[in-house]
Amino acid sequence: MERLEEYQYLIDQPTIEDYSRNSSSVRHAYLSCLVAYHAIDRVTYPGKPHLLAQQWRQESLEFALVEEVALHLKHVKSNFAKTAKDRFPPDTLLITHALGIYDSGAGLETRNLYFVVRDLIKFLRGKIAAA
Repeated sequence: MERLEEYQYLIDQPTIEDYSRNSSSVRHAYLSCLVAYHAIDRVTYPGKPHLLAQQWRQESLEFALVEEVALHLKHVKSNFAKTAKDRFPPDTLLITHALGIYDSGAGLETRNLYFVVRDLIKFLRGKIAAA
């Protein structure tokens, strides 16, 4: 399953459909972000996604937000959140805070995140169409 189109059909689409039926589920929110973010691996395979990820962050706010959620939850904190305390004042609102992800484990607001993931999937479909 190396092609983005196949990955979207078999993984992305069913996962976001599950999320749409369970929009308050943190598990469905996380899985949707994780699979949507890792679609980039299908585009860059067998290479590394670093350069394309930089480009997509600039082209799509949804990609940047979904990446932040996917990496924050996978690694406890995203690289941005880990280094932000050194680069920004302590009262800076991080993306993860804006999305409702807090270090205290207080929770994740998932209803609005669904629309971010949905729009990222549309962005990825545009990438397939342009290829």
